[in-house]
Amino acid sequence: MEALTIIGLVFLGLGIFFILFAVLFMTIENSTIKNCTERTFGEVVEIKRKSMKTNGAVSSMSHQKVYAPNLRFMANGQWVQATPTIYTTNQNYPVGTQLPILYDRNNPQRVILEGTRGFKLFYIIFYIVGGFLVLLGFVLFILSFVGYNF
Repeated sequence: MEALTIIGLVFLGLGIFFILFAVLFMTIENSTIKNCTERTFGEVVEIKRKSMKTNGAVSSMSHQKVYAPNLRFMANGQWVQATPTIYTTNQNYPVGTQLPILYDRNNPQRVILEGTRGFKLFYIIFYIVGGFLVLLGFVLFILSFVGYNF
């Protein structure tokens, strides 16, 4: 196989991976948002903290703290304690604060803060990058068959 063919297939494969990644995680997020239809208020009982590895401005990995409120609320006649799946870099939920939430009636542990937008921009970026890589890979792959050499 020619180098151009291999490069084209690699770009094509990477593009398909980016697109499938976006589709998979967007489907999971939409499922959570779609099923969380019951409205109530949840009281912040504690702040959950996580340390996430991020790619810093320098090429080394750094750790960033992210936060989510652990909420106590009434669902289906019972007290439930749950944490939203989406964390934020802002710790702006003081303990005792009442927050508007949406939860899944069939699984009250699935909870989101009302007004949560999710990661739509993240998915759009992955679709654009994936589409560009698929297009580039396809063009390189076709050029290799017509005998074009760099």
